[in-house]
Amino acid sequence: MIVYNADYILKGRVTVMKNVLFNPDFFLLWVGRLISQIGDKFYSIALAWWILQKTNSPVIMGLLMVASALPGVLLAPLAGAWIDRWYRKPVIIIADVIRGLVVIVVAVLAILNILEVWHVFAVAVVISLGAAFYDPTVQAIVPQIVPEEELPKANSFNQFNGGISTVMGPVLGAVAVSFLGFATVFVINGLSYLVSAACGWFMDIPVTGRSDVVNNSAWSDVRAGMSFLVKQRHILIVIGIIGLVHFFYGSLLVSLPFLARELTGNGLRNLGYCQTLLGLGLVLGSIYHGLSNKKNMPDLHLFRFVSGLGGCLLLIGLLKFMFVRSPIAYLIIMAFIGIAVANASIDWQTILQTNTPNDMAGRVFGIASMMGNVSLPVAFGLFGILLNISSVRFLLTLSGALLVIATIILQADYWWISSNSPKV
Repeated sequence: MIVYNADYILKGRVTVMKNVLFNPDFFLLWVGRLISQIGDKFYSIALAWWILQKTNSPVIMGLLMVASALPGVLLAPLAGAWIDRWYRKPVIIIADVIRGLVVIVVAVLAILNILEVWHVFAVAVVISLGAAFYDPTVQAIVPQIVPEEELPKANSFNQFNGGISTVMGPVLGAVAVSFLGFATVFVINGLSYLVSAACGWFMDIPVTGRSDVVNNSAWSDVRAGMSFLVKQRHILIVIGIIGLVHFFYGSLLVSLPFLARELTGNGLRNLGYCQTLLGLGLVLGSIYHGLSNKKNMPDLHLFRFVSGLGGCLLLIGLLKFMFVRSPIAYLIIMAFIGIAVANASIDWQTILQTNTPNDMAGRVFGIASMMGNVSLPVAFGLFGILLNISSVRFLLTLSGALLVIATIILQADYWWISSNSPKV
């Protein structure tokens, strides 16, 4: 009879996580991203308050969000092709340096008291374009510096960054703005990009070269990437899942202020609690995934967690139909939503990294990034309109049910394709 020692198993999993961080190249990448992501949260809070004080216009705020997302979305497919052509280390360094410098320019203009709204819009466009290169490049680099068996752990650490920055960034950013002022917070974010660039400078990233780049145009590379996805439909389904999760998660984010207002107690405080529990769920989900042994079947777990997300949205709607107004039940669900989103994100990153040839990774992750970046604002706009003619309970019930049904259909298609066609 075999006896499993739980303490031994846990120590083994912790050792694997330590091995990932003891990888100097990944550690530098991880630290750089953590610092820059927290800096981004600082900047977002400071910029939102600056725009509010300067214009007091929700229209300007909305247009700024468009300027912060749309350029990167439009450039993403072409950026992915260029990423696959170039040595990737300079890409992340240059993207960070440019973003850091333009944010510092904003800080200088604020110090001189000559900062205008159009300056902020111009910088938002530059940051968006930089992210279109940086984000897919990072995803393509991770499989180059981390062994395949440790990719789930590495992605767990990266997702942990997102959770920590979501929980701590807004709070610390608000405190920093209150005590230090806008300009100082802008400087902090600019420096965070430069620190990330410095981390990238010391990384040892393998050189990837392609012999056909002279004969092929970037647009032909984009077409080759699209052709690859059409042939590898299981990867295309995963990218579709990314779009679905962002879309229906967006329905929750739009509905959250209205939901919080309808619960017992102070609506603003309820909203803060809900957002905090979502962030905490992202952190806990990352830790759970890092300590669990799910590296062999990330696709199975991906569909389970996405279905779980749909179930959570459905449950919120049903609780509203039952007129449950206590915040506690909803806060617990928020934590589980964060856990589901974190695990789904880790799993789809791992699936794409392990099923995509590295010379195609920039294009695949560029398209995946575009899918997420398009779906979220579309959800914001669509569900914002629907909330004017419907209720939170109906929309979240419908969102949850549609996500569960869509996931079941895509999972069946995924398994059929995977069992009938060879993977790359």
